Amino acid sequence: MIKFHTILFKIKRMLEAAGFTSKYFILYDEFGVYPLQVHKRKSAHKRAVFILCLGILEIFHEKPEKVIKFLELVNSSKSIDLRFVAKLPVG
Repeated sequence: MIKFHTILFKIKRMLEAAGFTSKYFILYDEFGVYPLQVHKRKSAHKRAVFILCLGILEIFHEKPEKVIKFLELVNSSKSIDLRFVAKLPVG
C-alpha cells in the first residue's frame, strides 16, 4: 500500500508541476496522510490513495489530450505505449 501511495503521490506532484489542478489534490493535502508517514493506519493510506486516484482521474477526464501530451514528454524512453490511452472512452 505504501509503495502504491508513493507512486500516486509522485504522479500528483508531476501533474501539479505541469500546471494541472484538481479539487481532490486539495482534499488530499488537507487530509494530511503522506507516503512517508508509515506509522499511520493502513485505512488512512487507503483513503489517501483513493483521493489521489480521484484527482488523477478528474484531470484525465477534463483534459485528456493535454495529459497525453504531457505524459509523452515525460516518457522520453518510450518504455510505455501511451497510444491506447487516446482510445479510452471519456465520460
